[in-house]
Amino acid sequence: MIQDIFDLVAELRARGKKNHRDHFTLMAFSTHWKATFDHIDVDSGRGRDQIANLPDFKSAEEAMRRAIAKEKASIIIPEEKNEEMIRRIVDGAVNSRLREENREMSLEIDRLNELVETLKN
Repeated sequence: MIQDIFDLVAELRARGKKNHRDHFTLMAFSTHWKATFDHIDVDSGRGRDQIANLPDFKSAEEAMRRAIAKEKASIIIPEEKNEEMIRRIVDGAVNSRLREENREMSLEIDRLNELVETLKN
């Protein structure tokens, strides 16, 4: 979990540097998290509305994954189709992660079965 968060921060930094003038924002609130590559305009006072319009997420990881997915979608498709593409990217990432975890658990079960067989003999 911790490594996942470090990897997500590294990806945010890399994407921010490459596509957003070295900028990204991750915000923690008392009940939720928000993340964006958009510049939050605190000087003009628009920042409060910009932050309010960002979606809320239960975890930093979820907020970062959504910001990355939205950024990927905005590069390849028009804004009006972003939400559908974001859902597909996030769903794909979740499914990929679950497949990897299942593969790892399967390997562990195989090792345990081998150990049991060895102990029986």
